[in-house]
Amino acid sequence: MKNGVFLALIAAVMFLLAGCVDTDTSVSVKKDGSGEITSRIIFVAASKSADAKPTVVDEAMTKKYEALAAEMGEGVTLKAVEPVKADNGHGIRVQYAFTDISKVKISTENMMGESSKDNAAATFYTFAFKNNAAGKTVKAGNANPESVLLTVIAPKRDKKKAEPKDKASGAKKRKTPEEEARDEEMFKKMFDGFRMALTVKVDGKIKKTNAARVDKDGGAVTMMDINYGKLINDEKKLKRFLGEGKKADKMDELSGRYDELFADRAKAVDIVF
Repeated sequence: MKNGVFLALIAAVMFLLAGCVDTDTSVSVKKDGSGEITSRIIFVAASKSADAKPTVVDEAMTKKYEALAAEMGEGVTLKAVEPVKADNGHGIRVQYAFTDISKVKISTENMMGESSKDNAAATFYTFAFKNNAAGKTVKAGNANPESVLLTVIAPKRDKKKAEPKDKASGAKKRKTPEEEARDEEMFKKMFDGFRMALTVKVDGKIKKTNAARVDKDGGAVTMMDINYGKLINDEKKLKRFLGEGKKADKMDELSGRYDELFADRAKAVDIVF
């Protein structure tokens, strides 16, 4: 079954209209269900400015991420916010702690360091956590069981409305070459430098999983790594992508055709560790 990663991602960027970011979020889970969330957020567009300066972490920013922690679920708290510098710009690293992974929810806006409260189209990654042997839910703080089952549930997507049709012919409207060229330029401006990745890490080796990208020894599963910035640099590939992406109901399928647009297509990813 398809998940709604691509549509949720585009909706989030359209909603924020805050320029491009390069963000890498990791969710680390222990065997008692507690853990940490770390988001590295690089403000690519702002960093390209001639007068770009390192990000300043002040009281207002700290309060913003304290509120964001509460938004991501019961028991999620802010640990730290610190400035960082990368090859493609400057930004921040935000660290959160949680007591129970089953109460955590993360939206694409959250990964970009923004609230999704005012976005009616927001969708979330959620989690389930069970004792793999007994099949019972693990309570936070319990002694570490021999093995546990972590399930990462991908965002759902609403059914897309049918594309507009030409009233005279009844056929679907086709864009003119000029309109397609305009859309391509708009896409480049909106997503230049954009990347979003989500990794789930567990405390120990992964014994079993249905994830498509997995490092069993390292205890890590990649849920998505969407790099529009890299795709934009390949003109031929970009044109093909935009052509295939015209039909919104096919958007989720594109992750299997482009290395730059990976998103695990499973409705739920199970991780036994």
